[in-house]
Amino acid sequence: MTSDPAEVERNARAELAARPDDPRALLRLGQALRAQDRTGEAAEAEARSVAAAARSPRHRAAIEALGRGQTLEANRILAELVEADGDDVLALMLFGAQASKGRQYDLADRLLGRAVELAPAEPNARFALADHLLRTKRFQAALDALALLPEAARSSEHARALAAECLGELGRVDEQLAMLRDIAAASAQPLHYNLRIGHALRTLGRQEEAGAAYRAVVAEFPAEGTSWWSLAGLKSTRFTEADLATMRASLDIPGAPVENQIRLNFALGKAHEDRGEPDLAFAYYAAGNALRASIAAYDPAPISEWVEHCSATFTRAFFAALPDGGDPRPDPIFIVGMQRSGSTLVEQILASHPAIEGTAELNDLRFIVEAIDRRGGDQLDQAIAGLDPADRASLGAEYLATSAIHRRTDRPRFTDKMPNNWMHVALIRMILPGARVIDVRRNPLDCCFSNWKQLYARGLDHSNALDTMARYYADYVRLMRHFDAALPGFVHRVIYEDLVADIEAETRRLTDFLGLDFDPACLDFHSTERPVQTISAGQVREPINRKGIDAWRPFEAHLKPLVAALGDTAKEWRS
Repeated sequence: MTSDPAEVERNARAELAARPDDPRALLRLGQALRAQDRTGEAAEAEARSVAAAARSPRHRAAIEALGRGQTLEANRILAELVEADGDDVLALMLFGAQASKGRQYDLADRLLGRAVELAPAEPNARFALADHLLRTKRFQAALDALALLPEAARSSEHARALAAECLGELGRVDEQLAMLRDIAAASAQPLHYNLRIGHALRTLGRQEEAGAAYRAVVAEFPAEGTSWWSLAGLKSTRFTEADLATMRASLDIPGAPVENQIRLNFALGKAHEDRGEPDLAFAYYAAGNALRASIAAYDPAPISEWVEHCSATFTRAFFAALPDGGDPRPDPIFIVGMQRSGSTLVEQILASHPAIEGTAELNDLRFIVEAIDRRGGDQLDQAIAGLDPADRASLGAEYLATSAIHRRTDRPRFTDKMPNNWMHVALIRMILPGARVIDVRRNPLDCCFSNWKQLYARGLDHSNALDTMARYYADYVRLMRHFDAALPGFVHRVIYEDLVADIEAETRRLTDFLGLDFDPACLDFHSTERPVQTISAGQVREPINRKGIDAWRPFEAHLKPLVAALGDTAKEWRS
């Protein structure tokens, strides 16, 4: 086959003279034109190729099946189309999007990457890739994909909304807010963006403005549960009797989406808790959690098994025999533990130090774990244990390179406040031996109950029931206790209650552990201006207080399943 672009163009045009709507010939024409730097003509040929494919009976059948919600049938057809022609841009694009939605991320990477490679100017292919990158938390890569769209597509409402979401996830919240307001001003449905504008304002600590944005939504759509729940999470919100009546009435709307009912139940739970009505509050929280459990089943066994594997593999003898390796730079400070443990407070204290930048809950370590797991073969703990010094150095450098996307200052150290990294302390030590790990721990009754009554956007399904939440907490304590013995001095523990009782003493212990001089700015943490993306955003903008201590006690009569499932951990949790 010739590689001369001019000859490929002539051959493709000859085929199109006989069959004007042949998708393959159109695609070859586009590739030949692009090779000759005739990008405008190439884009037109690629668009015609995709449009022609969409008119074929098999492609139409797949598209119609997707429209009917018959994803298995659609995927079967699309898989056959891709197998028959690996350069079928439309099939690659549609099948890749479905693979991403089905969490087959490696497959989606290959399919969507190939679709964009074949038809670089095809907007829908690049949109599908950007959606996939956003779904897999590769936010900068998603922004880069959107930036390569043709001008008309790049300035569309859809593209700008995706870009705004990426900016927020990257901590560029001021830019996100400005973009969302611009989009809303030009949109036919401006209220559609008020919820996201409210979230951005809340992240920036502008609670009154956030509340006004949420109120604008429920004024127009009284049954909209996300806005009610978002209002419930603001310190400035005081619900009226009319608010409560509206939320209760919204629970009775026939056929309402279960996710909306969940959010309304949690909002009502928080409202009654704030009114000092624990029995009513517990009933609404329980109803919301029961609905969550009905659509997100949780099996606690895999976490318990992971703790057992790590305890057996990553022993003190293992680390004593471990050869030097990994990236030795001391930049990262990992803050681990349970959600609702006080970790955002610790992050805010550290981010107030002139040598430390607070970033966010980063996914970079998780991506490395998933990449190791995808190699196959050994159990994950064995695969990690088997990393050689070169692998460890490469993975440590990779973490520092990818996490740098979230950096905004030239401060030498930075925090990664992903709580679930407690499961990966061994890997941190192996690939980043100069890093520091801080375990933030809170009384399990307060911590577990706080998680159970918190509505998370996704994941964390262990918090849907008191007993599974307790088992998760106990597994965490068990593994961290193991690492205290296996890696003495590598993990520093902060007890939330001790921090509240004497913030200066505990902060001095923290800075000593990090090898830094104490700075008084750490005690004035609530004055530090930075985006805080967790649900504790409002709390860390107040001076330290005891509001979170013994918050479980008004609900004590309802918490017997929690206490029973915690077992000895209910008393022996500090060490």
